[in-house]
Amino acid sequence: MKIKLETDKDISDLTLEEFDNYFVGFLNFYVEDGNNEILLFSTTLYTTFLNEFNDILIDMYKSPDCKKEISTIGNANLYTLKRKREVLEITEFNQVSETIDGVYEFNFFDFLGEYTERLEQHLIFLQNTNSNIVEEFKFNLLKNELIQFKQLGL
Repeated sequence: MKIKLETDKDISDLTLEEFDNYFVGFLNFYVEDGNNEILLFSTTLYTTFLNEFNDILIDMYKSPDCKKEISTIGNANLYTLKRKREVLEITEFNQVSETIDGVYEFNFFDFLGEYTERLEQHLIFLQNTNSNIVEEFKFNLLKNELIQFKQLGL
């Protein structure tokens, strides 16, 4: 399994004051499982979404049987994440058409480990692209959540 985090803006020339606009931009969250690449989430206000997503994953790590919901911002999709021991099931519900657009199953620990690596690589990429980002509050929130994942042994 591979996870890819893709944003819509170049940050190489941004000043510290302009980073807020970057963090409200789009994020596409892809999962490649076997030969299939799935666009799992597409959202604006991407750090807000990732902060909530990270909290959900940490809660799920602590509780082997639980269910959480998260909405993307910028579209009408609601996602239900269920953990049953080692299985993570993500159901994508379109609130406009009132249909289930997809149900995806992953090994919870594989997903969490891969996501932790991608989040770390994403933060390193941001920092290497523009060193001013380390002063940005939202960047540091994500970095602190990465530290929490690492403290879980991921």
